[in-house]
Amino acid sequence: MIKPASLFPSKSDDGIAPAIGIILMLIVTIILAAVVASQFLSSDVTDLQKPSFAAFEVTTETGIYNDNPEVPIVILQKTGGDQLSQEYEEDTHSGIQGTEIYLFDPVGKRHEVINSITMTGKEVETAERFYIFYYQHEYDGNFWITNDKVRVTEGVVQPFKPSGQWRLQIIDAYSNQVLLDKKLQL
Repeated sequence: MIKPASLFPSKSDDGIAPAIGIILMLIVTIILAAVVASQFLSSDVTDLQKPSFAAFEVTTETGIYNDNPEVPIVILQKTGGDQLSQEYEEDTHSGIQGTEIYLFDPVGKRHEVINSITMTGKEVETAERFYIFYYQHEYDGNFWITNDKVRVTEGVVQPFKPSGQWRLQIIDAYSNQVLLDKKLQL
């Protein structure tokens, strides 16, 4: 005759002792914590960088390029804040490390401002001037930034197209915080 299964196991039943069960649960918890920590620590470091806090002033000026009053140049000047580095590589985003610079034309289309080949220096100094200009280029883009005034006085610079009210935005690349948002008549 077969005995019915007992609800309460006897001492002869095989199983895991409570102390061993607790130790196994502790090991599983430690392994899980290690996996989560390794995922967090191996994530992209740029996510953990603090945002830049830099103040900029923006003006427009005409007549810089060959005394031509028809060609406006946007002048961007750092007035204070964190130390910022410059990027030298041609066609990098804005030339100022950790920032993205965009121009919005009168119809609202966003244009990326990219680095001209004429950037000089390693750090963005307070009161340093950067020149944002329009030059239609077949392959690389149309909106450029440089801190070399000779580039905009003697190089090829064209009027912004279309003319009208534009908007300039500087965005911190790490936090997406807007550092500057200014309307400009170009």
